[in-house]
Amino acid sequence: MHLKWRVVNLAICTLVTSIFILSAQNNDQQKKFLLLWPELRSPVSGAHLELSPDRKLMWYSKKMTDPGMIIRKVRNDLTLGEIILDTNKRRKERKEVELERLWMMRNKLLIKLAERVEYDKVPPCESPASYASSFKFVILDPYTGEETLFPVQGVVIARHPDMDKVLIRYENSTILYRFPDAKELARVTVDHGMFIKWCPNKKQFWGKIAYESENHVGWKVRIVVTDIMKNQVKTLLADEWNNERYSIRLKGVGTAWGLFNIGNLETVEGYDPFLLEEEIAILVYKTKAKELVFIYFSPNGITRERKLTKKMLSKALKRLGECWLIDMLPNGKELLIRQGKHNICGQKCWYWLWNMDSGEVKRIGYFDELRVIGWLSSKEAIVEMISIDKGNIFCDYGILRLP
Repeated sequence: MHLKWRVVNLAICTLVTSIFILSAQNNDQQKKFLLLWPELRSPVSGAHLELSPDRKLMWYSKKMTDPGMIIRKVRNDLTLGEIILDTNKRRKERKEVELERLWMMRNKLLIKLAERVEYDKVPPCESPASYASSFKFVILDPYTGEETLFPVQGVVIARHPDMDKVLIRYENSTILYRFPDAKELARVTVDHGMFIKWCPNKKQFWGKIAYESENHVGWKVRIVVTDIMKNQVKTLLADEWNNERYSIRLKGVGTAWGLFNIGNLETVEGYDPFLLEEEIAILVYKTKAKELVFIYFSPNGITRERKLTKKMLSKALKRLGECWLIDMLPNGKELLIRQGKHNICGQKCWYWLWNMDSGEVKRIGYFDELRVIGWLSSKEAIVEMISIDKGNIFCDYGILRLP
């Protein structure tokens, strides 16, 4: 009898030790691949943030009701350092709200401000910007707090890669302004749709135009490239291309919730482009060929295609069971995969890296529900995670470093 209990106790101890070791390994793996910024934990509505291109500073705002932002120094290991400026107090005193913020050259910030906001009339949980009566752009020096006027009007579209120019849409035009003197350099008056990414030559940018179908069922999409110096927009791929090869309407071919299954790998329908190093790519369904395909674009048009089929799924990937496509890495050949169902909320899951060329699958870590906000480099991404702590839902932020 005593021997039997000794065996049971030994088995329990072995199990507890194994669980402890596995937990420690998971924590070590999380620290290896994921750098968390605990200072940025925010309510479920999510924070807004941007790391300066030289990785020396970060601005962030935790709630949509915050009128301003906090700017911190960033250490060499990318952890957050001291606060150098908090603009919330000055914005409230001046009856202003920061609507758009963008790092520019020499770590200056271009900010769009809403003015004359009557804060005492703003209901709780509503954005004060809705109660503004005028708008302006300013340039902020984060080290001194000094602000100077940037005399333009409109909505920021994108910063130029050289950081000395900015695209701003005003009325029916998109204008390229020089920074910081606001001199107009070029103007586009034709519809270029939603900005996607600057092309490698820095004179063109890719865009996406979405418009309602003739029968008002669903949307159609065109991928275009805009030459801003020539005021020209060229279509690279249309939702319904003349060539049968590119009939890519994403309707009526998915499972419930518009999902697509390729073996055990799932993805949702849509045209959100993947931002690669020298290209962009989209995942589309060819309705006539009945194929799910990655299509890659240069500024001149389609460069290549990559079919996503059951046959190309490696045995290692199939063994994971149900998986979910999160993002494509900037190299265009690796996919970030989440193991588990698509409709999770705040649950921890295993994340994997799948190389479509070699078939290799690498385990990354066991993280909270995760999405990529933007890529810092070919193997580094700023991510947002939905976490549940003591029954409350939060958004956490950090850098995911991939092997």
